[in-house]
Amino acid sequence: MEVQPARTADYARLVAVPAIWGGTFVAGKHVVSVLSPLMGSFTRYLIACVALLVAAFALERGLPRLTRRQWIATFLLGSLGVFAYNLFFMGALERLPASRAALIIALNPVLTISISALVLEEHLSRRRWLGVVIALTGVAIVITRGESRASLPWASAWVSCSCWAPSRPGRCTPSSDARSSVV
Repeated sequence: MEVQPARTADYARLVAVPAIWGGTFVAGKHVVSVLSPLMGSFTRYLIACVALLVAAFALERGLPRLTRRQWIATFLLGSLGVFAYNLFFMGALERLPASRAALIIALNPVLTISISALVLEEHLSRRRWLGVVIALTGVAIVITRGESRASLPWASAWVSCSCWAPSRPGRCTPSSDARSSVV
């Protein structure tokens, strides 16, 4: 099998995605200086909803047909992974520096596997649990500057991060899952 050389467009995408995600924290910080976290979340949601509906019709000729079970899972995914995430994210940005909120949100994979292990009883090896503990401890030390105090903004950022834990509804493409959960 022949490996194809990387194209410039591939490298551009690799640079664009983290730049866009990183810009979310700066933009979110600006939004909460003008709007309440609830209105900022709603505005962000509305913009994403319109963009994803356009993408659904342009790329896949509409939204996927879902079973009743998939609709329920999609609704829960959208409620937690989109609405609750954005609400707590904006709430945290209202009181925290964007850089610290970004550190907490970067723990999404760690919290997802932890919640999967605890709630869905997925097996994690001791080595993975050690990785979870190291990641959580490291971020806690960095964001609190070694102080052992907690506050509502920190809790809001942690809850926001935890909202990503639900898995995809299944039987749909990841892009259609994303569009359906927002709509």
